[in-house]
Amino acid sequence: MQLAGLMAQAAAMSHPAPARSVLDPACGVGTLLVAAGRQWGADHAAGSRFLGQGSDAVLVELAKARLTVGGFADRDLSNVSLAAGDALRVDAHPGAQADVVLPTRP
Repeated sequence: MQLAGLMAQAAAMSHPAPARSVLDPACGVGTLLVAAGRQWGADHAAGSRFLGQGSDAVLVELAKARLTVGGFADRDLSNVSLAAGDALRVDAHPGAQADVVLPTRP
């Protein structure tokens, strides 16, 4: 979690205003998405859109749950669009634009 927080801080340095949309093309269990929600604050994150894609469908569902439990997802998950699949082969969010694109862990 500390590394994810540091990565979100680094992303915030290039985008200090509250992010309205955050994309994690390799979201896994959503650790970076949750850290991004914390970085810009729960009050701002509630109006934000979280986009992500992960290769494992079970982990993608866990990421959705983590965003919900963390208070970053709307009740109906309308601000969360996470999909299972390989982002390098098939983009689940073609044409989507994001304020912040989170890097994958080294």
